[in-house]
Amino acid sequence: MKRLLMFLLIFFGVILQTTLLSFFNIRGVTPNIVILLLIIFSLNSDFLTSMTLGIFAGILTDFLMLNTIGINILSYFIIVYICNLLRNEMDLDKKIVYVATVIVATLIYHGITLFIMFFLGYDVSNFYYIAEKIIIQSIMNVLLFFCINKFVLFIFRVFNVKFKENINEI
Repeated sequence: MKRLLMFLLIFFGVILQTTLLSFFNIRGVTPNIVILLLIIFSLNSDFLTSMTLGIFAGILTDFLMLNTIGINILSYFIIVYICNLLRNEMDLDKKIVYVATVIVATLIYHGITLFIMFFLGYDVSNFYYIAEKIIIQSIMNVLLFFCINKFVLFIFRVFNVKFKENINEI
């Protein structure tokens, strides 16, 4: 039941990300709730489940958003992999760890995307414009992360499913 609930939350997160969130933007930038859900699940579930969620989210996002298949799959896969590698080294009781994780994940996502887009021949030369968008999205992601975490905990409680033995309410 736990895995099904995580997959459903990712599915609805991707649908929300690719449809409704485009109407709620600041300077043309929307938060990336898929990254936020993947961070939450990566830090609070087993390696195989979180990696599968990352690939699932990437496939869905690629098919719904981009003409190029594989960019989001690779980006989400790497973000989830890094979160899984570092979760035992992080002090998950401190909010600053989550803030740093969200910012780094957003930077990784955009770094991979820009790198691939560059080699596919897209124009990525307007660095200041791109940097401004990345900074805005990082701030939006950090502000939204704690709300999404509370929502995920609420959903798991409603369905009476244990998310993790000692999950910290951040």
